[in-house]
Amino acid sequence: MALAVTSSEDLSVDLNSSKESVAAFIIAAQKLLRDSNLVQKEFVTADAALDRRSENNRSFIYYWN
Repeated sequence: MALAVTSSEDLSVDLNSSKESVAAFIIAAQKLLRDSNLVQKEFVTADAALDRRSENNRSFIYYWN
């Protein structure tokens, strides 16, 4: 399942809403996805995902060398 992503700033502009309202909306959407078992892992920022992926790639390369 693919999820579309956008920044909260962009979403607040698109929805003509405050950042606080958008943050509450995002949290509610994440909870709904978890509660319906559509997503089982925690949501992470793109930076955190990239760091984790980079670390996994380094471990893989080290293992094969």
